[in-house]
Amino acid sequence: MCDAGSMIKNDDLLEPSDVARLLGLSTTRVRQLALEGQLPVAVRTRRGLRLFRLLDVKRYIAVVEQNRVQRQSATHRALKGPTTPSGEDSA
Repeated sequence: MCDAGSMIKNDDLLEPSDVARLLGLSTTRVRQLALEGQLPVAVRTRRGLRLFRLLDVKRYIAVVEQNRVQRQSATHRALKGPTTPSGEDSA
């Protein structure tokens, strides 16, 4: 539906294969994300094909990235161990 050379607008509709390429996932996983409500479906064609808005895909990418950063930060804090507030002696 879209190729690398075309200009894509945020309201452009993408086929599952396009979304899969953008996310680095399989089309099966894209369908699962849609069924789970994690990736909103903009339109369903008469044949049942799900079409997704590029803006929604970008939002999904942002949420996934934010969750990844939060998990990394929490893991880093856990590995670093407890800290004492500044100005207090650790006896």
